[in-house]
Amino acid sequence: MMKTIRLLLAVFSISLFSCQEEVVHPYEGDYLVFGNFYGECLEECVSTFRLEENRLIKDTQAQRIGQSVNFEKNPQVLSQDNFELAQELLTIFPSQLLTESDSTFGCPDCYDQGGLYIEYQQGDEQGVWIIDQTQEDVPAYLHEFMDRVNETIQLLQ
Repeated sequence: MMKTIRLLLAVFSISLFSCQEEVVHPYEGDYLVFGNFYGECLEECVSTFRLEENRLIKDTQAQRIGQSVNFEKNPQVLSQDNFELAQELLTIFPSQLLTESDSTFGCPDCYDQGGLYIEYQQGDEQGVWIIDQTQEDVPAYLHEFMDRVNETIQLLQ
């Protein structure tokens, strides 16, 4: 009888402490968030990634346009090869974006063509931009970056 009580207490204690949710601290370093979104689709309407100092994370929460990206809850950390692939985006990030007064270029996803989401923080420089996928509707200096972001997202899927 005493063994049964001890066993029940042990099981109860383990289940009590194992149910506590892990505390996740928001990332506070430099990063590049890049992703694309499409309003008229059935699956994978939103694909968003965050490139940090030493890892690449895929957002697993947002499945529809308008949902917030969340890299702290259920993060999917991608492989070192994927991290290195995404790092190339930093070498061609158009610094001219940081001087723009507008944060939206073109009319992203207005006629089901989709859009790009870019968020950047490097020291004191930071910004968030929504970019139309139709290159004729955005400045030419963004075209190469847009192509590389779309190619990278396709390779990471």
